[in-house]
Amino acid sequence: MMTVPVKFQGGQFEINYATSAIGSVWCALLDGGAPLDGYALEDCEEICGDELERSCAVEQRYRCWRSGRQDTALLVSLRDADLYSFRFR
Repeated sequence: MMTVPVKFQGGQFEINYATSAIGSVWCALLDGGAPLDGYALEDCEEICGDELERSCAVEQRYRCWRSGRQDTALLVSLRDADLYSFRFR
């Protein structure tokens, strides 16, 4: 899933998701459709389990999120998983 470029406030990105025993979720940040250096899907730690408010590791390293970048899109890759919602806080 890829979002349109968004403007947001807050420095935390959270997802509500569930994976099977072999499932995973990965998050990436995009600028103009291309992954930002160090924030591609391959740079995100694998996320497994079932959580209502999981902070993505990608967000924790990307300080520009706090400034409300207007041209940042989010890419979420799911393998045998469901993404119920996401939010910026």
